[in-house]
Amino acid sequence: MIQRDDGCMPEVRHGTLEWPNGSPNIYAIQAAAEEQAWASVADDEWVADVQLGTGRPQKGNESVAVWPFSYQVAKRSGGESIAARPR
Repeated sequence: MIQRDDGCMPEVRHGTLEWPNGSPNIYAIQAAAEEQAWASVADDEWVADVQLGTGRPQKGNESVAVWPFSYQVAKRSGGESIAARPR
């Protein structure tokens, strides 16, 4: 878990990702979850520690799996360049 210099703990957020069921490429699923996490934060926030849960078949559609994930969000300090943000 990351901790800011001012002692504040980061916020934990959650999301879900839909992926074709039976796809064995866990690295692609993890990368998609990280991309979705980055897309959901403001420009002055930083994403860390994306944790992927267990994919489950979507209700009524066995061909799609729903993957829950969580991630930490912290405000960046003023000295960091926006160019350093991996988008």
